[in-house]
Amino acid sequence: MTINSHNFMMKSIEHSTKLMAAKATIREAYHEELWSISEEGTKRISKRNIEDEEFLKRDCFRARNTTVPRDMYGKLPRPYINLGFPKMGTTSLHGFFGCGGYRSVHYRCNVTTSCGDCLKEQASRYYNAHGDDHSNTNDDIRNINRDNPPPLTLRTCGHSDMYAQIDNGMYFPQIELLPDLLNSLPNATFFITFRSMHMWWKSLKAWPPSEPIRKMNNILRNINITGLPEGKGRDLREMSEWFCWHVERVRDLLDNSGGNGDRNQYLVEVDIEEEGVGRYMQDLFRIHKNCWGHANANVLLHPELKGNGTAELEMPKGGGAHGVGDLPWLIRGKIIKGGGLVMDENNATNIVVGNKND
Repeated sequence: MTINSHNFMMKSIEHSTKLMAAKATIREAYHEELWSISEEGTKRISKRNIEDEEFLKRDCFRARNTTVPRDMYGKLPRPYINLGFPKMGTTSLHGFFGCGGYRSVHYRCNVTTSCGDCLKEQASRYYNAHGDDHSNTNDDIRNINRDNPPPLTLRTCGHSDMYAQIDNGMYFPQIELLPDLLNSLPNATFFITFRSMHMWWKSLKAWPPSEPIRKMNNILRNINITGLPEGKGRDLREMSEWFCWHVERVRDLLDNSGGNGDRNQYLVEVDIEEEGVGRYMQDLFRIHKNCWGHANANVLLHPELKGNGTAELEMPKGGGAHGVGDLPWLIRGKIIKGGGLVMDENNATNIVVGNKND
């Protein structure tokens, strides 16, 4: 090897060494920057999570068991009307009262019409008759003049003791027509159901199990509901804010109304995940605690319920977030579907409500 060749080789090695060192420095700087970005992102996420958890400690996420005076236990006026949201124990209420021998409807108030559609049509027809030219849309019904509220009645929609879900997953009369409902029902018992916001959000994202894309959280985000304008409801925090707003509004309108003046209205708040909820409902309504259980549970999220009679049949497709037909009616402890008797009351608890030992 000549001297020139040797010098060239040494310079090449030196150049390669410097190049590798430069690349290593750049790589270290890149990873350090990535780590900094990742650390900052983690800090932001952690801060948001902490803020969310603090927000979820508010009173609007806690069911109160002091809203009904003890002397009214077993005497609460009918009809019973649930003002709560979907995937919040609506079918558990439906099954509980049906199991107890009451007539209960859920989603549909009669064979062909949902409770939500029936109430919306009543309000629209009333205002049209009084000179207000409102089409049958959420926005128009929401912005109507409340100086002359419509006399709404659920009984014309379908005669029942319990109306376990009055929205149809697309239109929410418990929000859009709340003052009108309360004015039209001076003698009634209203419900708000509660559960963990984390579990509710998880349930919304997974329902219905037959629809891989069209999940309930996306449906709610895109239909422009009062308190949840279109585009809102993207995450747990935004959906929780909507729930909290609704609870506070219901409480403001109903607190201290029981037995006052010409109104005999009561608000029952039920945490469907609370250990003693069956006993509490038994005390309030004199229906056996074993009538309370998991109904309409998603067996993909609750595999422990599969095959033990506590999970409802999956909803048929169509009809917004819930499906055409929805649940069977429960009338006097008997399951009625499509106008015919499906199963007598001795077997009702094996299909609609599970035995929950609390």
